[in-house]
This record gives sequence, C-alpha cells and structure tokens, in this order.
Amino acid sequence: MKIPDYPCKHNISTNFLNPQSNVLSPEEIAQSARDLKQKNHISFCMLPFEHTLEAAALTGSASSLNHTNIKFHNLQEILSLPAIDLDAPEITAVLHASSLLLSQGEKIVFQLSGPLTILNQLLPLEIVFLEMIKHPQLVLDVFSKLGNDIVLLAKLAESYGIQIFSHADPCAGVTILGPKRLKILTSTFMFPLLKQLDAHLNSQDVVVLCPKTALALIASELAGWKEHPLPQMTTYTEALFSLQEQIRFCGQTCINQNPSLQRFLEIKLTDESSD
Repeated sequence: MKIPDYPCKHNISTNFLNPQSNVLSPEEIAQSARDLKQKNHISFCMLPFEHTLEAAALTGSASSLNHTNIKFHNLQEILSLPAIDLDAPEITAVLHASSLLLSQGEKIVFQLSGPLTILNQLLPLEIVFLEMIKHPQLVLDVFSKLGNDIVLLAKLAESYGIQIFSHADPCAGVTILGPKRLKILTSTFMFPLLKQLDAHLNSQDVVVLCPKTALALIASELAGWKEHPLPQMTTYTEALFSLQEQIRFCGQTCINQNPSLQRFLEIKLTDESSD
C-alpha cells in the first residue's frame, strides 16, 4: 500500500516568549506555557517548547544544540553515549513546571521527540541517511537506544502526573525518507516503540502521534483505525480529552492544527510486526 504524506501547516507557536537563559526556571516555563496557550487560543499547555530536551539530556549541554556547533561526527559516538540523564536540569525544570501547571488545573500535552529529530541536534542528518544505506543495523541500534531513552523519559513524566503525550519526528516523512525507508523505519522502530510505550505507561495515558507516523503505520498494515463518532463538531484536542479513558493512540490530524471534527479516529496497533 502506498504511504500518503500529510502536509504540515502548524498553526501553534511553540517558541519561548521570554527566555532568560539556556535553562529556564520551572516558574518561567510554566508562565511561558500559559502565555503560549493564551496566544494560540488552545485549551492545553504544550511542553517542552522545543525539540531539544532529549538531546540536551543525552549530551549534558543545551548550549551545543544548534547547527553551528555540531557535537558528534558519526553514529558510533551516539551509540556509545550513556542512557539519557533523567536528572538533567532541562528535564527537571520542564517536569517541575508541568507539575506546577497540573496543580493549577491546566491540561498538559508532553512532547516526545523522534529519533531523527533528536539526532538532528547532534550531528548532520546526511550521516544518518547515508548509514541507512551502508550500515542499516547500526542505524537500528542507535534508534533502539534512543527509543529506550524515550520510554524512560515518558515514564518519568508520567510520575509527575502527565497523561497525554505527543510523539512526532518531522524528518521521518515519506517525502524525506522515501516509501521504502519509511516502511522499514516504521516496522523496525516505530511499531516496537509504540508497543514499548503501551506496555510501560499507565492505562489512562494517551500517545498522540503525528499524522505522518499514523499514516505510515496504517499503510504498513501495522495499525488500523477505530472510529469514535462525536455528538457534535468538536476540536481534535477537546475530543481527545473527552475520550482519554477510552483510547491509547491517535493521530488522524496534527495536534498543532487542532481542527474541528465530526468523528475521532483511534489508532489500534496490530498484534504482530510484519516486514
């Protein structure tokens, strides 16, 4: 089955409003999250603001996470890194801010970055794409390492009261990877990662997927849609919160676009991965 693409048209701004340093205090993060919620006219706070949290916790340096100061030169170096530092100041600050917001009655959607997004902060992605051809097992080993780190971060966030997670990897689209490589990535990494999250997260937690990922899972026959009719036109996130106790995965549209829907589509994973 052909893997369709999903056009990205982000309507939500996730930039820091008043950054004071590389690592903001929990109070500063919480206030920026509330300000962004108001600015974007949405019903939830999205944290963290940028896709650098996992990479910063892997390297111990938020200041190095830019394209003018690449920290690594090959995937073997990434594979040799220790597991993600869950005590990293960036993680601690974001999770304390999340706890503060939850205590004030705010809804939180916690962003989990995908492996290509994380790697893009650490080395040129051209290296990863080349290794996909030359040494695919090395790439899979690196992705598996990062997948384990993602699960550890999700479990820690859960202990702070977070129940809604979003997972996106913008570089892992069919227009960038091509259908063959995307199908392999979906089967060997994305599907196992979702199975891991399903096994380790509490039953009331929900993982909101980027629709690019959702469409790749469906086209690869690793998941199917389950329809939940809505009593009236409802925004995607409002429907998500109302159905939270009934679903595990979703991703029919982009959470950053948050359109109004007449029906909500849950993602049901298949029992087995098939190459």
